[in-house]
Amino acid sequence: MKKRIAAFFCAAALLFGTACQKEKMPELLHPVQFFYKTAETTFEGEYGVIAPEQREANGHEEDLQWLLETYFAGPQGDTLVAPFRSETTLTDCSLEDGVLSVTVSSHLAELGGVDLTVACACIAMTCLEFADVDSVQISAENTLLEGRSAIVITRSDIALMDRGMESNSRVFQLYFTDEARRYLLPEETVVTESEISEICRVLVQRLIDGSQEDHKVSPLPSKTRVLGVSVQGGICSVNFSAEFSKNVFRDEIAQRTALLSVIDTLTQLEQVDAVEFYEEGNLLVSYGFMDLSTVWSRDESVIGPVRTSVNEFEADLCVGIGSQSFLARTPVKLRQSANESPAALALGALLNWQPGNGFVRLVPEGTSVRSVTMENGLCTVDFTKDFLDCGNLEAQKLAIRCVVGTLCSLPEVERVRILVEGGVPEGNLGALFDTQVSSDHWFF
Repeated sequence: MKKRIAAFFCAAALLFGTACQKEKMPELLHPVQFFYKTAETTFEGEYGVIAPEQREANGHEEDLQWLLETYFAGPQGDTLVAPFRSETTLTDCSLEDGVLSVTVSSHLAELGGVDLTVACACIAMTCLEFADVDSVQISAENTLLEGRSAIVITRSDIALMDRGMESNSRVFQLYFTDEARRYLLPEETVVTESEISEICRVLVQRLIDGSQEDHKVSPLPSKTRVLGVSVQGGICSVNFSAEFSKNVFRDEIAQRTALLSVIDTLTQLEQVDAVEFYEEGNLLVSYGFMDLSTVWSRDESVIGPVRTSVNEFEADLCVGIGSQSFLARTPVKLRQSANESPAALALGALLNWQPGNGFVRLVPEGTSVRSVTMENGLCTVDFTKDFLDCGNLEAQKLAIRCVVGTLCSLPEVERVRILVEGGVPEGNLGALFDTQVSSDHWFF
């Protein structure tokens, strides 16, 4: 836990900057300091992205409930902004043996990565100004904060943060995978190197070394070594050892997240637009089932986790790989509102999906959904006539399988029936439109 907290604050060091303001403030009788995010985010200059606002406690210096409720109401000036959503409120607080436990509404859990780091740091730095508080335990009501029940921050962590400012540290996100290897999960890290290629090498090596958190796993195959990294013309070339392919994961989802973990980690640098993969000095044009014949670029749609606390759910969008006759699954997070069905949302995501990074679109452009109905596990979809613009029977079959596979990834869908303009197409196409279930034989 100590190692995790240390990493948390080392990573935050560059963001926070100094916690002092030199502007003269009006003299207050009972001042307290509330820490917020600066309205203009900058990673240079004197103040970083966190700064204090002096407020009048007006005799409430020891009233923690009043202090925190006032704090979560937000800053008074226009140079600072709350680092959390405006809906975030205090749910409970208690002080025991120097530990201030702060529970806030579940809105805090909607933040992740650097945003969550900054928000928790602001809350902790504010609370550590209160009398008799030595550490702060921050939790969100009825949900986790990036997989943790609470984030604990001590005075020594703040001191560590301040010492981190003495170096030329830079904060980056490492993108590990969840245990199912479906989504990327961010984790902050600090790199003190200054040369771009060396920064990239360090980041890739830390992906190989693995996460400090149990629910995150290394995205790369076992025994993989990084042999070299170079950056030129916006392209970062990463040279892996033979184990990168020898121990490749067996399904396309894990292969894709392995590649995107490296890509999304490295493309944080403004000097890196895309990544090329090499193995023992040879450029890879494929990786497992993945097509690398074109350069892959950053893809943030695969960054998790899926937050059920805010009505998110997941589905598998079924797409194509090059000219292959098989489908590939790509997980997607969707957020449901009161009037939307999971099936309609999944279809909308499929029709709006943009090809790239080795994947191709199978549903014809311009296709729209006329209606979606569910009855006893049967999902009936009525498309516009554009769905028939596939060109040939084989392409039409793949488009149908793409829709069926996507919908059957939802737990409530067992079978799919597809209509076009309210009916089944006539002629040779008619036989393709029978009610179907998804089959593993359709996929790699």
